[in-house]
Amino acid sequence: MKKILLFALLLWGATSAYSAAVLDSVITTAGRNDKSKAVYSYDADGRNNLTISYTWSANQWTNLSKTENTFDDNGNAIEVIYSMWDNNVWANMYRYLYTYDANNAKTSYTYQGWNGSTWENSSRYTYQNREDGKCKAAVYYNWVNGKWFEADSNFYSYNAAGDVLVMQTFRYHHVESGYDEDGWFKNTYVGYGYNEKGQQIQRLTQTWYESSKMFVNVNKYDYEYDEKGDMSHHSYSYWYNNDWKQQHSKDYVYNDAHLLMQSILQNCASGTCVNSQKEEHTYDNEGNVLTDAVYDWGESDWVQSNFTQYFYHNDGSEAIENIQSSEIKTQKVIRNGQVYIIRDGKTYNALGAEMK
Repeated sequence: MKKILLFALLLWGATSAYSAAVLDSVITTAGRNDKSKAVYSYDADGRNNLTISYTWSANQWTNLSKTENTFDDNGNAIEVIYSMWDNNVWANMYRYLYTYDANNAKTSYTYQGWNGSTWENSSRYTYQNREDGKCKAAVYYNWVNGKWFEADSNFYSYNAAGDVLVMQTFRYHHVESGYDEDGWFKNTYVGYGYNEKGQQIQRLTQTWYESSKMFVNVNKYDYEYDEKGDMSHHSYSYWYNNDWKQQHSKDYVYNDAHLLMQSILQNCASGTCVNSQKEEHTYDNEGNVLTDAVYDWGESDWVQSNFTQYFYHNDGSEAIENIQSSEIKTQKVIRNGQVYIIRDGKTYNALGAEMK
């Protein structure tokens, strides 16, 4: 469920540039009664400062979680607080703190957990950036006994077009953790390949073996594109017995506006690729995503497992949300930012008064 909702947010973000429509809510249904909803609120500058998630229970929406975002004057998120609904009150769970440089490139983020009375450090990243804002180094720390300890680091190199070519990671060994000496040691290598059009065609991951002093293949992604420049296929393979074994592949279909309409995932672990999962998407005339449907492959046909609906509002537009139960059908309609409820053919305002 969480994966579906996250994908829903990413997909909406990728298409929201088509119009001034503002995402109002997202409803995801898994199975017959397993439904969740996320409702979005915005500040005066149009930034998403509050998201509340609900679960469907006893024919009504019940609070589940809340995300609050705080921004600086440049529109960068500087604090994100995540809370859960517990015993009819919002209970803090964790938060992220972000800092930025003069070019609005992220310089750090800190993850903190709530201990019941205050925030406690848990982990953090610090970033060193190039003049163009791209990250050239990142260091990950863990908070242990009141002190930050280095854990991992990533270093990036780029081509002339600004595409990342290599990401190399290192792991820090601490004597107090049982290692012979303190210091950074090689961990993984990730290489990226591109075609003459600048499209990424491969991502290769290797891991370092200290005993043989060499990097060894782990896995790779290969990408293909159609004549319009959209990614039409990707495959994932892993290294086994000195050879590549394909694990899965995925095919993508787009409309003329380059919007993703369908993708089909196939499992290839047996040596033959067979259907596994299908996703289908619909959009309005402005390119805003309206629905996502996810299907799992049954014995001989596709069986729907998740369905997500998106609802928008802006001046002059309506967002309609259908809520189905065994007894009634209810619609929530948003007109110019005002909420109305339609039930059994009658219209009510947000306070429950019938509109004549």
